Amino acid sequence: MDSVITWLNSFQDQARTLASTQKHQLPSPSASESTPLRGRKRKRLCSMDGQARKRTQQEMNATVNLPPQSAADLSSRSILSPRSPSQASNPSRSASPTRDLLNTLRVSRPSVDCQSPDSPMAPIAMEVRKTLSKDFGDAVIPATLKDSLFAADPQGFDDIPSTAFDHAYDGTQEELDTLWHEVQHIHLEASECQMYNQDENTWAQDVARRVLSWCPSKSGRQFLQLKSVQTQSINRTYLPVSAINIPVSKKADYALVYSRRDPAVRSVCDRFDRAGIALSQMTDTPTKRLVMAFGAEIKPAGGNSQEALAQLAIWFAAGFAKLRELQASALPRQVEEESLSEGQRHNTEGPGITPRNTSTWKDQHASVQREPPFEQQSVAEQPLPQPLPPMIGFTAVGHEWAMYIACEHFAEDNQKIIQVTGPFTRLIASTRSFYDIFKLLSLVGKVRAFAQDVHWPALKKRVLLPLIE
Repeated sequence: MDSVITWLNSFQDQARTLASTQKHQLPSPSASESTPLRGRKRKRLCSMDGQARKRTQQEMNATVNLPPQSAADLSSRSILSPRSPSQASNPSRSASPTRDLLNTLRVSRPSVDCQSPDSPMAPIAMEVRKTLSKDFGDAVIPATLKDSLFAADPQGFDDIPSTAFDHAYDGTQEELDTLWHEVQHIHLEASECQMYNQDENTWAQDVARRVLSWCPSKSGRQFLQLKSVQTQSINRTYLPVSAINIPVSKKADYALVYSRRDPAVRSVCDRFDRAGIALSQMTDTPTKRLVMAFGAEIKPAGGNSQEALAQLAIWFAAGFAKLRELQASALPRQVEEESLSEGQRHNTEGPGITPRNTSTWKDQHASVQREPPFEQQSVAEQPLPQPLPPMIGFTAVGHEWAMYIACEHFAEDNQKIIQVTGPFTRLIASTRSFYDIFKLLSLVGKVRAFAQDVHWPALKKRVLLPLIE
């Protein structure tokens, strides 16, 4: 018992000694520490929270390898507030170049008016449209290819109407095989162009060129020939002129021309070659010596169809301008021949020699070019021109093909207007399916027949022969 009391007394003495030592070691409280305990706890917590945030920011900077001041720089940057679609688009919206170009063509000299098929059309254009639309899509597939079509596309075969098959096809087996091979090749190339998002050049070379070159008959291939004019320029003399006297220049991709491989065409073109007279609106040396039949402008899938139309319309206008120049070149000779037949001119150069014999066609052509342009002559000075045959052209945007008809006519004030009409719903074709390709090749064949049977004879009679006979 005594030992326990002795231990307790010693423990109390140690406790009093320890308390006295801690009291002397603690500093005297400051004024700030004399605040209540609740305030001191809040301050301590805030200090700890700020230190934690500082450590967290330093760790983030070290993680992304930013300099110490980067956080401050980022926090000082301006914050963009969202705007409504109308606020975001209207102030900075720019005008469409294609729409501007079409409007510029409408008020140019001559006026080039691209209109829809429901607008009033020239009678000759209506006749061409009616001819090409007749039975379009009917009897375009030889009936003997039914099995091949079903094997190639079982699902698409059900979409082909029965009227599409030609049970009276009389071509040879070789011609039949060539046709089916060509259709398969076009379908394959067009599908790959669409799948791999190919550019305009690929669509033009791999798809459009094969379509426009197709002709079932050998004589047809000799009469019309496809030429690439992608890299060639149109002679500025024949371009439409805008209201500020600037030629409106654009290019087409392809032109179907009357080929010198045909003896009748070559005999006419050679006589113009000897006279040094160009026959087309192009500047390239070989191409300007050829007579143009129709043109085509190609765009990739997703391309601008209106831009393609504008380029084709400019090609039309330049072609009409060149034909009018050639036609005007024949007028002095026609007047001269009429005067000679009436005895109003006397031969002063001796028997058998007339002024027509003493000057070349090139000299006469040059003299006509030095005259004021047709549009700058007064109405009284302008002779009544013979109508020119209409032109036909295509635009192809990816798979979709559209056809346009261009005619030249004169308004009441004798101002020339180039009227470009299309696309025609009845004549829209495609390269999406085998049936669509058969229809497209049929349409190209109809246009080739129009060029050979109507366009070329009219050009010879009204433009070319008066200059060389």
